[in-house]
Amino acid sequence: MDVLGDILSKIRLNAPLLADIWIGGDSCLEMGPRRLTGSPFHYVVAGEISLLLDGADHRLAAGDFVLLPRWPSYRLATRADAPAVSIASVVVERGLPLWSQVNGLDQAMKLEVGTPPHRARLLSGLFSIGQADADLLLTRLPEIFRMAMGDTALDTTLRAALELVCADLQNPEPGFAGIAVRAIELVFLQTLRTWLLRERQEPGWGRGMADPCIRRALDAIHAAAPSHRWTLRQMASAAGQSRSKFARTFLAAMGETPFSYLRRWRMYLAAVRLKSTTDRIATISTDLGYTNTYPFVRAFTAHTGATPTAYRHSTGTPTPRSS
Repeated sequence: MDVLGDILSKIRLNAPLLADIWIGGDSCLEMGPRRLTGSPFHYVVAGEISLLLDGADHRLAAGDFVLLPRWPSYRLATRADAPAVSIASVVVERGLPLWSQVNGLDQAMKLEVGTPPHRARLLSGLFSIGQADADLLLTRLPEIFRMAMGDTALDTTLRAALELVCADLQNPEPGFAGIAVRAIELVFLQTLRTWLLRERQEPGWGRGMADPCIRRALDAIHAAAPSHRWTLRQMASAAGQSRSKFARTFLAAMGETPFSYLRRWRMYLAAVRLKSTTDRIATISTDLGYTNTYPFVRAFTAHTGATPTAYRHSTGTPTPRSS
């Protein structure tokens, strides 16, 4: 399996939120900060709008898509100096359903801000993923990721999501949440895939996959069993390089050593299993190549700041019964 396919296949989103937002003239919608976590996105269906972030004015036109991975404080404005109103207050004032990370919404939301005529229409939503996925992915994404009008990578997916929202607003029917979470998941995965394939400037997966040698090594790591006892010679052989050259090239491309990457990937796999299964910690540590539980617990705690047991409790996964 190639590294990108392996990463994308393991990501799961939850708590669906899709909204059709209409913004009138001389309006400004405050989008944060919030206590809730997630990654908001906006697709401009029609009109123009400014996304104001850290003093910068990002002008968005019809067809533009923007993702904010770590939900910073930002505003959506048809006029930059218009008085800001928070989205939370609008939702409460209009009696709209409240979103939570646990439940999501079982219907699409229509939100109108300001007075007609409307200057912009947005398909908006929230990517809500588990902590393990966030630690692995979101910290490596830029503060704001934008795809300009005319880029077709997301066009089909976004239009399908828009049609889903519009259809549900016109004729609400049971089953929206199950379909919406898949639509949002597809948009997120395509966004992430696009960024990873394009990003070449900073060390990370983008640059690593652009290097044929490093990509072969990454593919080999992800194709092998997590318990495989890798040596630098084996990794270098998969890359088709000498050990010294491979170590230097990998560090330059990925921003970490081969063994640091391997350890981080194993900790991610461990976090996913702790979150989604009741597998015993001893079983997980063995499957990841640890000879006994203690070094695994120590490595996991150092990586996440929580012991495996504490991490499992924090994610709501039940502790397995003793045999």
